[in-house]
Amino acid sequence: EATKQPHRFHLIMTSRIVARAVAVLSAFVLWSAAHAGLAPVHSWRTLPVYLHSSNRSGMWNETALSILAKYPMVVIEKWHCQGALSSEPYAPPAGEPCAQLTQEERMIRQCEVLKQRAPKLSCIFYMNAAIDFEWYQLHQTMLRNEDAARLPDWALRYQNGSFVELTSRQTFNFANQSMADEFAATCSRAIATGSVDGCFVDRSDPVWQTDNWGRGTPPGDFISLADYTKQKIRALRAMQAAAGAGPVIMNCHSCIDNRQLPPIGAESYTHAQNIEWFRNTNDSINDMLFLRKHAKLVRAHGDNKNFTDLVGAFLIAAGDNCFFGYGGFWEAPAWMNFYDVPIGDPQGEAIYERTTGIWYRDFEHVSVTFDTGTNRSTIVNRRK
Repeated sequence: EATKQPHRFHLIMTSRIVARAVAVLSAFVLWSAAHAGLAPVHSWRTLPVYLHSSNRSGMWNETALSILAKYPMVVIEKWHCQGALSSEPYAPPAGEPCAQLTQEERMIRQCEVLKQRAPKLSCIFYMNAAIDFEWYQLHQTMLRNEDAARLPDWALRYQNGSFVELTSRQTFNFANQSMADEFAATCSRAIATGSVDGCFVDRSDPVWQTDNWGRGTPPGDFISLADYTKQKIRALRAMQAAAGAGPVIMNCHSCIDNRQLPPIGAESYTHAQNIEWFRNTNDSINDMLFLRKHAKLVRAHGDNKNFTDLVGAFLIAAGDNCFFGYGGFWEAPAWMNFYDVPIGDPQGEAIYERTTGIWYRDFEHVSVTFDTGTNRSTIVNRRK
């Protein structure tokens, strides 16, 4: 009996250790769930919209906040609290409270203020997966870890040791696993604050983009292109896991073909896709018709002209997971009058008449046509 005591003691201690480990893991899972992001609320009651903007002169004032709180989703662009566009290096105005914060802290703080007004609003944090903007804390981490003698370095380099640059700035090397981990952690830490719901990831196409915005062989110190792609995808997946239901929105600046970009099918690694420049064209309509079948969320970013034509094109193609955005990335927040017009549920999918080149679609309260010959829309109120 005495010889069995140690075994029984070992069993008891093992059970206690396992129980404690399970408790810790459960607490972590609950903590992660509590800090996961919120998906934006979609509704056809009116046009489903979002705003992607920033205020270069500082944090948004009360007037701006009252407008922003109307949107179900707000993306805070990298220029937030960065001073005049004409000045480099960028710096916040003297005396502005955000001047003492890192760029990551500015966006988190602004999301915190927004969500105090609109708790169901989905607030999104901007990141760039290629360009190392110097006003981010991530840039300081990059500088501390750069080592040209240890390849792959955190920053992409040419074989002669000089940096590979985009917009005259260093670029991230996802072939370096530690760098990829820190990139993902920057987003995850923001979400963990409870104020940020997801991340907008510019230049997120895992295929390297050259300075002419096309796809090309990376010129830097890769072990292989496969390593860069693999680690970038792994980082994006980690960010989406941290966000939970919140969106990690992939954007490829001026991509050749939006329909060739992930998330596509079962191998998707984020929930959301952005169409960088949604236009009043048949191509943009077909991009959205394709992407809405494969992504949990699709953003259509319109430019600053042809508002009615853009809205019409959007309504022709949009599904229950699509949101329309309009305006520049550093303009004052605005709420368009049309955003208050009742739309109502779609009465079916759009119909394309090949002989005339015209799309037709009815909603509960409006009827929409889009002429692919003129790229013009007509939106008619059906309410009596």
